[in-house]
Amino acid sequence: MRWKIINIRASLLFELLQIVANYIGVKHALEYVPHTSIHWAGGRLEPPPDTPHCGFDGALSRQMTGYAILILF
Repeated sequence: MRWKIINIRASLLFELLQIVANYIGVKHALEYVPHTSIHWAGGRLEPPPDTPHCGFDGALSRQMTGYAILILF
C-alpha cells in the first residue's frame, strides 16, 4: 500500500497542494520528496512525537499524590 503525504502551501491568491513524502506500507518506510518541506502545525520544525507524553492510556503520566492543598485568601 502506498500513501502520498500532501502539504498545503497557501499564498495570497491561491493554495497549492504539493506532495512532500510517500509512505510505502510494504516496507514501513517514509520517503521524503527532494526539495520540499513540510509545514508542521503549531510552528514546529519537526514532526510531533509518535507517542503522547502521557502514553495512549495514561500509563506514562505522572501520578498524582493522594492529598490536595487548599489556599484561601
